[in-house]
Amino acid sequence: IALANGGFEVPAIRSDMFGKPSKPASVEEGRGLKGLSNLGNTCFMNSALQCLSNVETLTRYFLSDHWRKDLNTDNPLGMKGELAEEFAKLLKEIWGGSDSYSVS
Repeated sequence: IALANGGFEVPAIRSDMFGKPSKPASVEEGRGLKGLSNLGNTCFMNSALQCLSNVETLTRYFLSDHWRKDLNTDNPLGMKGELAEEFAKLLKEIWGGSDSYSVS
């Protein structure tokens, strides 16, 4: 099945194109299944952080510490890497092997 789009043929995405969905091993082990504590009106930020933490490529990048070589600490308008540092710490807490159900 193809969709016509202004003369261009766009193939429809089939559910079997990418194989069967499977849970990553970390989910099987219970990692990554943590909530974030809300401090007043932080629920929208926490929701966005949870979404980012489930972007597999981004999370693997930060958990592997490869992001450190790309950090620009010299930008006078930047945060000197503080935001990236804190995001990496958060991901390590969320995806670490601790028994806690939430991150404060």
